[in-house]
Amino acid sequence: VRLSSFFARRYPAEFQSVSARSMCDFATGGYPLACAGVNVAYMLIDALQLRRSSESVTASTASPKAHKARLTLCKMMKEDAAALALLFCAAFCLLDKEWTARKATYLEFPAIVK
Repeated sequence: VRLSSFFARRYPAEFQSVSARSMCDFATGGYPLACAGVNVAYMLIDALQLRRSSESVTASTASPKAHKARLTLCKMMKEDAAALALLFCAAFCLLDKEWTARKATYLEFPAIVK
C-alpha cells in the first residue's frame, strides 16, 4: 500500500493512467490495480531475495545476480532512501506497458506479472 501511495504522489499522471486502466472491464483490458501492486512488490522481493526465511540468505547462498542487485539497491538507497519505491514505480510502469502492448485480459494477468 505504501509503495502504491508513493507511486500516486510521485508520478500522479502515470498513476492516473494506470488507475484508469484498472477501472475498465477486465474482459476488455482492465486489470486489478491493488493486485497488480501487491504482485509487483512481491516480484521485487523475490528478485532481490529480500524475503526473510528460517534459513538466512547469505552472500554464499544467494544467487549472484540477486546479491549484486541488493548491493546496488543499498548504494542507491544511500543516495535516495526512496530507491526501492522508485524501483517499484518503474516495475509497475513496465507491467502496464506490457499489459497494454499484449492487449491482455484479466485471465492473462499471472503470465504478465511473471
